Amino acid sequence: TEAEEVFVPVLNIKRSELPLRGDIVFFLQKGHFPESILLFRDEIDLHALYQAGQLTLILVDHHILSK
Repeated sequence: TEAEEVFVPVLNIKRSELPLRGDIVFFLQKGHFPESILLFRDEIDLHALYQAGQLTLILVDHHILSK
């Protein structure tokens, strides 16, 4: 059987930093998207997923993933 893959967008910032990202806040407000639909890097254990072999990351902008 084929393994199922799940693609989950994760913002590469802490949730507490969202107010500092005016571009994201603007987009959410214009699209009437609630902040609660977002997942932030401090809300998921990326290291544990990686150690379990269950993680592939694709960065889609110029930022780097923090340690």
